[in-house]
Amino acid sequence: MPTDWPNPPLLEHILFENPWPLVIFFLAIAAALFVVGGRLEKIRMQRSALFPLLGAIAVPLIANAVHTDREQLAERTQALVDAVAREPIDAAAMSGLLDENVTFFLMNRDQIIAMAQRASAKYNIQAGSITALEARVDAPDAGQIWFAIYVRIRSDGGEFPTKSQWLLHWRKSAGLWRVSEIQMISVNDQPARKAYLP
Repeated sequence: MPTDWPNPPLLEHILFENPWPLVIFFLAIAAALFVVGGRLEKIRMQRSALFPLLGAIAVPLIANAVHTDREQLAERTQALVDAVAREPIDAAAMSGLLDENVTFFLMNRDQIIAMAQRASAKYNIQAGSITALEARVDAPDAGQIWFAIYVRIRSDGGEFPTKSQWLLHWRKSAGLWRVSEIQMISVNDQPARKAYLP
């Protein structure tokens, strides 16, 4: 997991990506105003609890309506994993998520998709799930995703778990994020090598 990546913008993260601490804060304020107002017999104070209560309702609605670039990168990374970790792979979905100039070990987009098809046939991937993910946006049209993935591979000897780490470089063009570079970091805690590829 990257340790030198900057934290996401605080306001954007609190309002749109993880609004639940703010919701809990608003609910706590509303409850305190209502309880204290009741004990002091101040109806006006109790009524003022309505404002933080409305805030607690509005925040998740706003967060649900707004998808930050980091959230879009995470969603499109999941879509790419879903396209690859199936039998047969969804080549059309992969193509739509990869930039026309994408690179991976000097392979171009068509070669990457063909390699993924060979890997699917060779390794017989049964399931794939992202176990950790970090996103960063470096510019309005550039971002990165680091993620770890766990897959089950089936062979004549049974099913074998495999974990790997990846870094995706994304570019935004015409309003859509597409992968511009793929880096395989490790496989089963060993540094990745091109020799791992079929």
